[in-house]
Amino acid sequence: MRAIVRHIGVSKLCCPVCSAIINLLGARYGAVQTLGSHTTISACLLPPWLPEEFVDIIINRFEVELKEILLTLSSVTRKCSPLTASLESSALSNDEEVTPQRFQRW
Repeated sequence: MRAIVRHIGVSKLCCPVCSAIINLLGARYGAVQTLGSHTTISACLLPPWLPEEFVDIIINRFEVELKEILLTLSSVTRKCSPLTASLESSALSNDEEVTPQRFQRW
């Protein structure tokens, strides 16, 4: 017997969260295919009718992705040279007292 595959026709790629929901629902209730998903994760709300076990799966999945992204950004940030050169200018390094007259409003 041949499996029934349902197609959802959309004009654009799904967001990663919608794609994950469709895959979870498809695994439980029957295969569903879309064109795929893009990689940009935007703020969104999960459907209120989504079973709580699916909500937990989706949240856990994207928590893991977010953690990986933050760890990557953190390691890249550590490798960048600090902006110390601009802070070491003679204007900031001399010991003269700063008075309000030195600052003017633009």
